Amino acid sequence: KSQLHLHSYTERIDPSRDTFGSDSALGLLFGLGNIGKTLSPLEGEDTSLYFSNDGGVKWEEIAKGKYMWEFGDQGSVLVIVQYDQPVKSLKYSVDMGKSWKDYKFSEHEITIKDLATVPSDTSLKFIMIGLNSNMNQNLITLDFSSIYQRQCDLGLDRGNDRDYEYFTPKQQDKNSGCIFGHESKYLRRKSNAECFVGAAPLELGYKIEKNCACTRDDYECDYNYELSISGTCKLVKGLESKLRMDMCNDPSTTYWYEPTGYRKLIGSTCEGGLVLDKGTSHLCPGKKDESKLTGLSMFFIIFVPLSVFASSIAFIYDRG
Repeated sequence: KSQLHLHSYTERIDPSRDTFGSDSALGLLFGLGNIGKTLSPLEGEDTSLYFSNDGGVKWEEIAKGKYMWEFGDQGSVLVIVQYDQPVKSLKYSVDMGKSWKDYKFSEHEITIKDLATVPSDTSLKFIMIGLNSNMNQNLITLDFSSIYQRQCDLGLDRGNDRDYEYFTPKQQDKNSGCIFGHESKYLRRKSNAECFVGAAPLELGYKIEKNCACTRDDYECDYNYELSISGTCKLVKGLESKLRMDMCNDPSTTYWYEPTGYRKLIGSTCEGGLVLDKGTSHLCPGKKDESKLTGLSMFFIIFVPLSVFASSIAFIYDRG
């Protein structure tokens, strides 16, 4: 079965910086790869640049060959350029990758070695470094500031329908918005908005819609356990499971649980549903089992209130 295979970041020129996406360009992803049964060599003829604007659920081939990419203005400007071979032009998009335009940046062919912008990916300016035919280094600047006449209207207190929309990430194979135990919404610029984002604090528009029921996705293998071929967590041969009495360090905790091989992801906020991380329960040292009430306690909890209620009714009845 043919599938999309992407090369890892370690195969890129600058693996410490060139990642699939950007923290400020939510849902936008680039990747070099190929469609087939296996991943082909990066230098192969079937290598292409693929793009996703929905967090990786759907991918589209946008260019043949090896390309660099950069995000600008929190994703409102995208720039790609072919590298390691002489070129005169690049491609850019100002509508979240829905369409791409060619821009000729030189009359002479230049072999691009790097494409960069500010680390926050919030600028409208980029630089490219390359070598000409004489192996002389060239520095090329790109400035998209003039394409927009106004800054996008954030207006969190007035609604954001004009320039912004909410993006909800979904799991690729389940069409579910439950990630890390909750459904969340992120604010990003509309693809057809003719404005720049700048340093607008889009993170203020972040919302958690609801917490989801726990599923297998909310758990990982615990200490000294590993994922088996069957997809379950198995104890590593020669190791012992770690007791989890450290749970009792939390003053609000009454019980600690024997290890099961699973633990909940730190970032998950799921509630109820599948429980994989709790084995046999044990009372924490110095704590009382609140689930077991004495006969005297039951008397005060149940019969005393009933007696008071009955006495009150009798009093009212006698008074007429």
